[in-house]
Amino acid sequence: MHGGILTRQRHPVAKDCADCGKYGWQGAGPPADFTYFGAGRPPVNLAPDRPEGTAMAKYTKAQAYKIAKVLHWIAFVFIVFNLLSGWRLENFERDVKIVLMMVHSSVGTTIFLLMLLRWWWRKSHKLYEPPRWWKRPSMVLQWVFYPLVLLQVLIGVAQAAFVDIPILGFGFIPYSSLGPDNPAVSRTFLTMHQWMAWLLIVLTIIHGVDRGRTAFIEAPAAGPA
Repeated sequence: MHGGILTRQRHPVAKDCADCGKYGWQGAGPPADFTYFGAGRPPVNLAPDRPEGTAMAKYTKAQAYKIAKVLHWIAFVFIVFNLLSGWRLENFERDVKIVLMMVHSSVGTTIFLLMLLRWWWRKSHKLYEPPRWWKRPSMVLQWVFYPLVLLQVLIGVAQAAFVDIPILGFGFIPYSSLGPDNPAVSRTFLTMHQWMAWLLIVLTIIHGVDRGRTAFIEAPAAGPA
């Protein structure tokens, strides 16, 4: 260190190097992405767009984004299916309604798990976190959408708990056994479920329009990269 500024040092390649043991370099020194400042000082990643230890990481940033996109589209299909199919469930005969509610609750449970998985994947790989993201409406919309979808599923479970027909998620999760039959309470949660569905439909449309504007208007206007 000279004048308070760290200077790059040559790494002593050795099997008993303490830094190699600490950072998992196995005596070979730091990866090419890192600058070494001497024993006892943490290395600095020269490629911050890639996760530290890229050479040893299970996923690169590009791979993590691809997996995030796959999870996004899987969740999109399930969410749209439930949003569009749930409106007519009350119009069927009891026996048919029981089967359809089993499908609806199973898809809802899948959506809940998918959204938790997507949230964990984004946070653990630091995806979609541009500087000052909270000032970007599209990013704020995405982060608002996550808890609303989770809340929608929980409202659906609450409604199922008080309904007067058996509702079994995946054929074995007894949602309708979580509470006593109470048509009034069930209708209250059903109304909340319907209003939340409308809100999610509006947010989905806004998100789709925003992504379309970005892809087909702003990108061509910017010219080739």
